[in-house]
Amino acid sequence: MLKSVVSAFILACLLMSPGTPHPLVDFYLGQNLLAVPITDTSNPKMNRAVFDAALDQVEKVYAPIFASLGKTLVIRRNWESEIVDAVAYEGPAGESIVEMYGGLARSQSVTGDSLALVACHEIGHHIGGAPFYDENPIAVFNRGRQFPHASTEGQSDYFATLKCLRLVFEKDRNTEIVRSQNMDPLAIQRCSAAFANPEAAALCTRSVQAALDLSAITEKARLNTPSSITQVDLFGVPFHPAEQCRLDTYLAGAVCGRDARDPVGEDPKQGVCNWTKQSSFGARPLCWYGAFHQLYEEKEAQELKARIQEEARRIQEEAKRLAAEKRRLEDLFRRWFP
Repeated sequence: MLKSVVSAFILACLLMSPGTPHPLVDFYLGQNLLAVPITDTSNPKMNRAVFDAALDQVEKVYAPIFASLGKTLVIRRNWESEIVDAVAYEGPAGESIVEMYGGLARSQSVTGDSLALVACHEIGHHIGGAPFYDENPIAVFNRGRQFPHASTEGQSDYFATLKCLRLVFEKDRNTEIVRSQNMDPLAIQRCSAAFANPEAAALCTRSVQAALDLSAITEKARLNTPSSITQVDLFGVPFHPAEQCRLDTYLAGAVCGRDARDPVGEDPKQGVCNWTKQSSFGARPLCWYGAFHQLYEEKEAQELKARIQEEARRIQEEAKRLAAEKRRLEDLFRRWFP
């Protein structure tokens, strides 16, 4: 226990100290006191080769994407570390850094797919689009953040299954993988209902299964009740959402029909499934997005009101100009035809 406390304290000091060039986003699990040493081999699905292969696959896909955006992706592999977490931040030269720790990888239930999901979440902090931390409706969460224009926790979860894992897994034989492994029946059902194409449905199933596998360790870290994709969490916070809310978000991203290559950005409605009066399928759950949704709706209403007012002023000015032109022409007509 003491070793766990010391590890967590050292990591927090290194990443949060004002003197270090690490603009912190946040720990994937929220800071915790868990530790899985390198001597622990109780997870039969994880070893150094699986750890590296999962991160190789993510890096191979996303390093060129970051380069196309003028950024440099750096995935740091701390296999020897016992820390049960992951983190994203900007380096001193502006690098987009993702730190992956061996303690998380060696935790029970974690697989290569769920490790890739965590890496995708951390990548989402860098390029996952709106909402961003600096738009947080609860302003107290923004105070002192050194990397405020990073995608929020909920948005990074959504990006991970909506965009990132789809690109990472798209060249795999997903149908064969799903058939050869013990996938959750409800995950298969939800994904088969969302996608008519068997390969797309299988990729979706892998993503949801990765989230389900990961939920076991995050529940342990966060002391939450067991998650189920049959339930919807009606609550949540704008920082780290509750575990059920995170699972709902991963599921929503996995079943959303938008293309993985549709870009996301400053516009929160760009490249995602959005809430409409007719449907919320694949849209970000209100358990965390609700406050942002209301904020954006109010902002759009204000912008629309401002545009209408501006257009009304323009019409009034044009009416004045036309009235003046009419008077000028009438004067001219009277002088020409007295």
